[in-house]
Amino acid sequence: MLAGCGDDQATDNITPPDGPQAQFRVGNFISDALGDRVNIIIEGVPYAANMAYGSVGATRLILTGSRSFTIVNTAQESSELFNGDVEIPDANTAYTILFAGASGAVVPIVMDDAENEPTESQYRVRVAHAATQAGAVDVYILEPGADVSTSPPTQTNVALGESLSLLRPVGTGTRVVVTATGSSTPLAELDVAAPAATQATTYVLGEAVGGGAPYTLGTVSF
Repeated sequence: MLAGCGDDQATDNITPPDGPQAQFRVGNFISDALGDRVNIIIEGVPYAANMAYGSVGATRLILTGSRSFTIVNTAQESSELFNGDVEIPDANTAYTILFAGASGAVVPIVMDDAENEPTESQYRVRVAHAATQAGAVDVYILEPGADVSTSPPTQTNVALGESLSLLRPVGTGTRVVVTATGSSTPLAELDVAAPAATQATTYVLGEAVGGGAPYTLGTVSF
């Protein structure tokens, strides 16, 4: 939960520190070549410069409601990748906002970082689909060593921009696999080591710069 903002916090605000505030951070998963390095401007205020594909920026504060986001290529600032509003729903909440897709079809993925929050004996595995050319996918969050061909997906037909999460017991590893919907052939897979304490980690299905294979599951920790 966020505390009230004092004067020492004002420089951490994208918007004026009066009114309902939320925490947020932004990740760049824009997959075409112009998304390789981007500048992000929010409400007319610079948030990040020269952000590489697959990177996530610093946590800042922002007023809730509809906020304007502009993303441009760092080397060609006239090349606008996204210009639109993103809804910041609730105060006293932390959000991760991943921008995914290709130029002309970039979408924000807004994730509540407290959603499905783990207890002291659990950890959260969250998977977000940010790979433009992968199409709809099936996501498996499994016991270590489980066979995808004989296991039902945790969620099927996951579209670009969607995410899902599952709580797992601390001390137990996890196998994460993403396939094309209806297939048992992995597009990307990852073995998660058993954590000794509670944590919340997001694994983002990304792709090569320019789009397509190889697909990867990048880690965004909280």
